Amino acid sequence: AEVAHPWLVMELISGGSLQDRLERGPCTPTETARWGRGVLAGLRAAHGAGILHRDVKPGNVLMRTDGTPLLTDF
Repeated sequence: AEVAHPWLVMELISGGSLQDRLERGPCTPTETARWGRGVLAGLRAAHGAGILHRDVKPGNVLMRTDGTPLLTDF
């Protein structure tokens, strides 16, 4: 008999974490505002689905190569 195994496909994010970026030096106000808006959009979507993150920190924000932040580690 075939056994079904749950699996999850995720996007490969190769831009490092926000923590990595912050360790490289100062950020511009424009970058900081863009990243904040992106993280807040992720939280808004999660909260809208009844999901709480409970560990928002720079290491849990991955950055796409175009600079778009993605909140991870739910």
